[in-house]
Amino acid sequence: MESIDLNRLKTAITYAERIADGKNPVTNAPAREEDVINNPNVIRCMFFIRDVLRQVYDNGGRVGGKPPKAPKPERKPFPLEALAAFSYRQDLGISALVQQINEPIDQAEYEPLQRTAVSNWLEAEGLLTRVPDADGRRVSRPTDRGRAAGLYLIDRNYDDRSYSVVMYGREAQEMIVSRIPEMLSGRRKAPGSGVERPEGFLSDPGTISDPVNRAYQRLGSAIIGE
Repeated sequence: MESIDLNRLKTAITYAERIADGKNPVTNAPAREEDVINNPNVIRCMFFIRDVLRQVYDNGGRVGGKPPKAPKPERKPFPLEALAAFSYRQDLGISALVQQINEPIDQAEYEPLQRTAVSNWLEAEGLLTRVPDADGRRVSRPTDRGRAAGLYLIDRNYDDRSYSVVMYGREAQEMIVSRIPEMLSGRRKAPGSGVERPEGFLSDPGTISDPVNRAYQRLGSAIIGE
């Protein structure tokens, strides 16, 4: 069915409201007490008609079906300035780590960082790999390079079943956070090495003092030893 003209529909709603209020629909003047407009049954009927017409109006003039969904506002890219709020709390799994990274942002306004973006980057960098478990499911495991950067496994039990979880220590977390700009907008390799390094990282091994750069130092040693 074609849509009903909204202007005509709005006029019909106005007339129905006036009749339901005991008024002349054209002049909006109060009707006489003995007029049929003031009959209680007519009043109830006109309120019902008004409500139905309002639903049709809210549905864009269409009878039946759901109102068209309003287009979702386009969210802005993940704000890199939010990374400054990150600080290590405790060793975490990847889901909890990404959740903490997203805490400062308004997800109605900004695109949150996705767990898959981090996991895919870790795999591409050779820090994480996927292997089949005893049930044939593919699960994540840290590589030698990943362990050198602060990734490790812990065993857990749930519902009488044992499973392993990849955990991220302080150095691993800070390394990941420092690389998020590269995950979202390209990469940059450290001069003279195969290890990619974000801008602002110390290039002189003798001056490495913070935990993030120590992770890179161990990662570089692991690569050289391969």
